[in-house]
Amino acid sequence: MDALTKYNIPFTSLEDGIHNYDYHIDSEFFEEMGSDLLAHGAVDVKVELNKSSAMLIFEFSMKGQVELTCDKCADDYMQPIEGNDKLIVKFGPESKEESEEVIVLAVKENVINMAQHIYEAISTLVPLWHRHPKVSQCNQDTLKVLNQLAQKPAKEEIDPRWAALKNLKDEN
Repeated sequence: MDALTKYNIPFTSLEDGIHNYDYHIDSEFFEEMGSDLLAHGAVDVKVELNKSSAMLIFEFSMKGQVELTCDKCADDYMQPIEGNDKLIVKFGPESKEESEEVIVLAVKENVINMAQHIYEAISTLVPLWHRHPKVSQCNQDTLKVLNQLAQKPAKEEIDPRWAALKNLKDEN
């Protein structure tokens, strides 16, 4: 977790107003986060912090690409991602998460680590279906094998215990 300390923002020493932070997320980051879904990639993250005495508002802007495995041909490919996210930090007696967008930090806290929030923001940009942007980029050998398997009719073997029930269904 020491490698993730570079994502610490010591907010108590900052003046009220806008503060900007730039991060380059790479494979080392995903490895440190222990990610199974995302292992490789290059994403530039811009974080704008609007600090006031009552709360911190973080606006994330992300653009880059992550390596995914194609659901169709099982080859790895680079998926472009781009998007924005927001995190509101309020202060209270103890730290807790109110919602996906709002967290409460204990008043005694003076640093917030953005690593988990950045990881989650990037993860939300990953599409549900992982497929090459163009079908022509899929592994054609794998697609041929899949097509051949799909064309072979499957032999339907009925369990003898159910055969009698099938006869009942046919009579009605």
